Order: sequence, then C-alpha cells, then structure tokens
Amino acid sequence: MTRAALALLLACAQAAQAAPRWTAGVGAAALRLPDYPGAPDARDHLLPFPYLAYQGERLRIDGAQARERLFAGPRARLELSLFGSVPVRRRDDGPRAGMPALDPLLEAGPELRIRLDAAGRWRLLLPLRLAWATDLRSLRPKGLTFAPALARRTPWAGGRLTLSLGLAWRDRRRHGYVYDVDPPFAAPARPAFRAPGGYGGARFQVAWGRRGPRWILGAYLRWDDLHGAAFEASPLVRRRGHLQGGLAVTRILWRRGTAPAAE
Repeated sequence: MTRAALALLLACAQAAQAAPRWTAGVGAAALRLPDYPGAPDARDHLLPFPYLAYQGERLRIDGAQARERLFAGPRARLELSLFGSVPVRRRDDGPRAGMPALDPLLEAGPELRIRLDAAGRWRLLLPLRLAWATDLRSLRPKGLTFAPALARRTPWAGGRLTLSLGLAWRDRRRHGYVYDVDPPFAAPARPAFRAPGGYGGARFQVAWGRRGPRWILGAYLRWDDLHGAAFEASPLVRRRGHLQGGLAVTRILWRRGTAPAAE
C-alpha cells in the first residue's frame, strides 16, 4: 500500500465545511491498491483504523495528515503539512520477489494553496515535500517531491465531491527508493537499474465525503499514468497505468467544541 491508500481517509475527514473542533472514532476501509505505482497487480485490503481530527485556527489534523497554517491571504494560503504512508511488504513473487521490504515514509514540507475563483471551488495546490523512511527507530532521508495539482470541489449527494488532476516530479533519491534494483538483487528477468530524477507521472482522482451526526462516509477513485515517467524503464514497472479506489465508513464516538469555519 502506498501513500494513495490514505486519500480515502482524507476524503472522509474533509467531508463537510464545518465540524466539531475535536472528533474521535473508529472506522474501516475497503481498498483495492497496487503495492506501488507500476506494480503488476492490485490487491484488496480491509483496513480498520482509529480516527482523530482536530480543527483549530492554525492547526488541522485530518486523520492521516496534519497541517499548520503559516500564512493566509485573500486568495492564498501557505501551510506546512505532514503526511505518512504505510510500508510495502517483502514479497515471494512478482517483480520485487526477494527484494527488501520498503519502510513507511514520512513526508513534510510547505504547500501553497491558491483559490482561483471567489467561491473557492477551483484551487491550485503546490506542495513541496521531503521524504524520510522510518523503521520507528531512525529516519533516513529519501528525497524530494513536487506534485502540483488543479482541484475542483462542489457539493454533491449530500456531501462534497472533489476532482483533481496532478503531476509529480521527484529527485533521483525519491524515485530510487521504490524503483532501483541494486546489483545484489539483479536477475536475468530483473536487471540492475538506477532510477533517475525527473517526471514521476500524472494522476486523476475523484473523492467524495459526507458527514452525518454520528458517521462519516468516504469514497475515491484514482487513475495513475506513468507513461513518460523517468523511472518507466525500471524492471519493477510492469504497468504504465492503473486504477485504484476504496470505500470507508467511520463511526464517531466522541466530539467536543466548535471548529472555526473551514477555508
């Protein structure tokens, strides 16, 4: 499972314009995901999770993501965001057979969010994030990602629908963490490969969330296109495009306070 697995939880957390300042609960998500972008197959996952959200004047925690507002103007906001992803397990089959597992990544950095219309329905998102791999004992730097996206959100079916189109550029170290094949792991069907930095692919995502008095629903679909990506020639890339998605339901167990109005 990659960082995209958490998009569903974020869709749930951002389902409504207003919410309690503190929210806690439990939930479950059903997801169909590749192990990493370009993996040959998708796998089904059932993911139970605790849910915690906080909405303050500057700090917002939305399930798997935390944001600290650094600057806010009439049409632009600069935020510091922290994001986590889950690991890629060691496999006995497939293109990564016998290769080491990939530790989870922590990503942090500034994100400029620009409203393109007065209603705030169209937005340009400009995140720049550093990544670190962690085994919960140490942090190892794993490169840089710039992933601009154009997003539109609108009310739909009692909740909020968000459509986004994004591109990604990453440095050599960030691509190499997933797509390098070091010489000790090379084989006739998996030659050694050193991924360059550069273009990392395009993505189109549709996410929907709806909040009720005691529950939150969320769903998303995402298409990743790796045609032309800098690492496209890696022997670990078996598909240049794939669809992923999922559904989640969260039961709210505790709420307190009134949050400030959402942007």
